[in-house]
Amino acid sequence: MEAAHIIDFGVRIKNEDLMKIYKLNDIHDYNNGLIMCSNCHKDFDNFNIGIMPNGIIIPRNGNANNLNPSESIMNSLEEEVPLIMQGCLQWKYKRFIEAQGKQPESFLLKKSEELFL
Repeated sequence: MEAAHIIDFGVRIKNEDLMKIYKLNDIHDYNNGLIMCSNCHKDFDNFNIGIMPNGIIIPRNGNANNLNPSESIMNSLEEEVPLIMQGCLQWKYKRFIEAQGKQPESFLLKKSEELFL
């Protein structure tokens, strides 16, 4: 198992912006991380899988290894994704969609529901 950053470790965001926009203490804040197996971590970092802000896992064009597209990162916990983590996931999911050469669709989050963008 590995810790995967949601807002990528290599992204240069000032700590002030992380605190103000995403409500994180720094890039290593636990709300900016997920525990994944090494294969899923690589797929997540390489945009072969995306995780919607509500926790639903989406494979990129069916390329992710052994993933059921209806799985959620919170299924086993039977909880909602914490609001702070939703903002980080929205940041990453937008880039996942863009990496596929698509525009983020309005169904992802309605304007009134947008978080920390």
